[in-house]
Amino acid sequence: MIVHCRRFACRGCGAIMTVVPLELGAWHRYALPALFWAIALFGLDGCLARQIRALVSPDQLLGQESRWRQLGRWIDQRSDGAGDRRARARRFAQRAAAMAGAAKAIAPLSAWDAALMETEPEALRNKGPPKEAAV
Repeated sequence: MIVHCRRFACRGCGAIMTVVPLELGAWHRYALPALFWAIALFGLDGCLARQIRALVSPDQLLGQESRWRQLGRWIDQRSDGAGDRRARARRFAQRAAAMAGAAKAIAPLSAWDAALMETEPEALRNKGPPKEAAV
């Protein structure tokens, strides 16, 4: 996957700022949807870290590695409260899913469909049943 980013240099101090797409988190190698998916697979589905890494990571597994340390770091950074990592990952995934559902409920449906309509060819858009179809 290629990620397009832009770099800007401050004319005053010379600092460099990198601008990346919104779905990439700051200081992360993975897109945020992949990160949340990995946490949900661990917390909700009970998958093992090595199984999740095989699904999410573009890297090959090295040797007989039984765990994926980065997954544990993501959970530790984003979860709070008591319990083991799986319990904390479960709570985080449930909160993230609830927030995503609430955001979709708040935004008008047309706003969500507009992005899809831009990429979907006119001929494929659902305009109702064909004229010869029985309704």
